[in-house]
Amino acid sequence: MKKIMLFALMLMLVQGCTLVGIAMDKKFPPKYPDDRETSFSDMGVKADIDIAKSVITGDPLPGNEPKERTGCEELKGKDKKECLDIAEQLTNTINKHTKK
Repeated sequence: MKKIMLFALMLMLVQGCTLVGIAMDKKFPPKYPDDRETSFSDMGVKADIDIAKSVITGDPLPGNEPKERTGCEELKGKDKKECLDIAEQLTNTINKHTKK
């Protein structure tokens, strides 16, 4: 029963963006008939594929990957100074509470 429900859910997800894209293609046809590369239905198919891959693999959707911070070095200007100040305060607090 779980497999059937999962299959039904995936089927609805896969059709969702594609159907919206087809409806938008009808409402807003391309200016040039040969310009099929940028159709809404193609974008819908790509979105449905990405959603299905995300559900199956558990990976985040493209564009929603968590950004990894490497420290204050990637920041600039005021943000970098604030980051360094906070890091120094945290270091001092940690040192204060861990020293015996």
